[in-house]
Amino acid sequence: AAFRGIRLALPPSLAREHVRPGQVVKIRAEGVGEGFFALASAPHTGAGAELLVKRGGKVADAAITAAVPGGTLAITRPFGNGFPVEDAEGRDVLLFAAGSAIGPIRALVQHLAFHRNRFARVTLFYGQRHGAEFAYRAEHLDWERRGIRVVLCPSGADDAWLGLRGRVQEVA
Repeated sequence: AAFRGIRLALPPSLAREHVRPGQVVKIRAEGVGEGFFALASAPHTGAGAELLVKRGGKVADAAITAAVPGGTLAITRPFGNGFPVEDAEGRDVLLFAAGSAIGPIRALVQHLAFHRNRFARVTLFYGQRHGAEFAYRAEHLDWERRGIRVVLCPSGADDAWLGLRGRVQEVA
């Protein structure tokens, strides 16, 4: 698979800094460099923090290699403003993600589902090149059950895909 999910057990001092969906961390890989990664989990989940990394980048591959039980990663505290979720309260919410951008959008979906009564209709348009590449497939049904419409949009030719096809902006 092109993507790999990594679950991090953040020390309490770092966990307290994770306050909004859409925040990021910087990972430093010895001898490789550093990179920015969006947190793929909402702060309220209590399961630590999660990342979705795309294989093939030097820092991402180093993070995947270190992501073993008991392994360690050099990361910064979560930072950034995140998504302005309070601005959407009481309104319809349209979400768009393509490729690895589903990571931070997943954090937002978790937040919206947890606080579902604060928002009107919520629809996620999520695109990948091929139907088999959609991340978090096991969670999509739960998102739907929590009142978040999920529209999957593969853009490439894929004989096995029976649903909508095209880029997210075209399908929307």
